Amino acid sequence: RTPIPINTNPFFVLEDDPTPARTSQIARATNLVWSSLKFCCSVRDGSLEPDMQRTTPLCMVQYTRLFSTARVPGRGVDTVEFYPDSRHIVVMSRGNIY
Repeated sequence: RTPIPINTNPFFVLEDDPTPARTSQIARATNLVWSSLKFCCSVRDGSLEPDMQRTTPLCMVQYTRLFSTARVPGRGVDTVEFYPDSRHIVVMSRGNIY
């Protein structure tokens, strides 16, 4: 079994928001969740414009598994499960899961 955090977890870095009204932690978290859900909806309904390499559109099928996918541990081997009807989010804070 390959360790997941080192090899396959996506990550991103958030820049400081230049808008003073959105600098509190709760405002930034809310905006991040809202923007992520908006992106998820555009992936699901097919309205997301394809990434391009010069004038050639790239395959976007991998985006469909970006949300609603989980690696489920198993005995000796894990499985990747996709739940297309998933309608929830998980928030982790200070070791708590909400």
